[in-house]
Amino acid sequence: MNPGTSEALYRQGNVLQRRGRPAQAIPYYQKAITLRPDHVEAIYELGNAFQAQARLDEAIACYQKAIQMVPDSIAAHFNMGNALLRRGRLAEAIASYRSAIRLNPDTAEAYCNMATAFKELGKLDEAVEGYRKAVSFRPAYADALNNLGNVYHLTGRLDEAIQCYQKAVTLAPDNAEVHNNLGSLLKDQGKIGESIQCHRKALELKPTYAEAHSNLLFAMHYDPGSGSREIFEECQAWWQQHGAPHAGKFIHHNEPDPSRRLRVGYVSPDFREHSVSYFFLPLLQGHHPDVVEIFCYSDVKRPDGMTTRIKGQADHWCSVVGLGDADVARKIYDDRIDILVDLAGHTANNRLLVFARKPAPVQMTWLGYPNTTGMPVMDYRITDDVADPAGEADPYHTERLVRLPQGFLCYAPPDEAGDISPLPALEQGRVTFASFNNLSK
Repeated sequence: MNPGTSEALYRQGNVLQRRGRPAQAIPYYQKAITLRPDHVEAIYELGNAFQAQARLDEAIACYQKAIQMVPDSIAAHFNMGNALLRRGRLAEAIASYRSAIRLNPDTAEAYCNMATAFKELGKLDEAVEGYRKAVSFRPAYADALNNLGNVYHLTGRLDEAIQCYQKAVTLAPDNAEVHNNLGSLLKDQGKIGESIQCHRKALELKPTYAEAHSNLLFAMHYDPGSGSREIFEECQAWWQQHGAPHAGKFIHHNEPDPSRRLRVGYVSPDFREHSVSYFFLPLLQGHHPDVVEIFCYSDVKRPDGMTTRIKGQADHWCSVVGLGDADVARKIYDDRIDILVDLAGHTANNRLLVFARKPAPVQMTWLGYPNTTGMPVMDYRITDDVADPAGEADPYHTERLVRLPQGFLCYAPPDEAGDISPLPALEQGRVTFASFNNLSK
């Protein structure tokens, strides 16, 4: 009856937002703000809708504007902290949470999320303090107990971690994340059967939980009762449950000109001090700049010296921290990548749901995971005859196996001479074999 009513448009946006339809709510909020630019509630809720759609930079801009108009808005400070945290802008996130806490000193959620930002920064003592503070305000806060367990897990305090997870499970038995995290800890203790049960429970509670399903697959590699066929079938189940709904999103128009440089993209959460990087960096250094144009899509929340070294070898560097899988896939597609390489497989923080969308015409997996992804859209897997004997491994892969003749990976020691000690074999006259792997291996 009156299309120029800003308040009605705002409330219609709220109705859609509360019903879980943020994409449809966004135009209503935008129209309300156009009609009334000082409508701070609409600006704030628009930020929430953007955040629900993983449009984090737009969400942050809305919260900043709302805070300029109402500096004492606890909700705006808190939710801006959440968006900054997801975007990987950790120091700024902590500042936002501190503002929310200053306005409301006993807000358990702000302490909990600020502790998560500290954890991502590697400031684990501050993280423990924040989670404990959150639990002191709300003793039945299952999420804070779960997160506290994660920090104890990281620092090797496994008994305390298990206590946190078990208490969280008691308080929130339907919390899939707690079961998943407990499963990861049990794997690290070598309790593989119990680990697998936890990950299956997480999937039972949350069938769309792709991360828990990947963790299940990873744990199965340590289970003597899980053979190649069982793992392959579970990989295919992962694809059907999580990947297939996103398949076939792009039509490629890459120029088939053999005289131009090949545009090769690498996707990894491990462009940092991580075992993957010590095998990956020499490959980058070996690419011929006249032949290959290198794109690195980095999901590293806390860059370090190795991140800087890898970045120095890339022609293009893109941090995808906090970006949704659809946005990352669109970025890769717009970059006209010819060959896209996954370095993680079903390991932590993988981006296989980016590859599910097939943003590049040729996709392959290498290095970080010792098996098939189970994804028909992954064209190749790079390996060798020792890791995957010809004729034996091929039936249990959705990818075509490309076997390098002299090994599929090669470790390169650090360049700094001070990091390399004298060879013990020369001093002692004998070779000593040792393994520095984790307990579950």
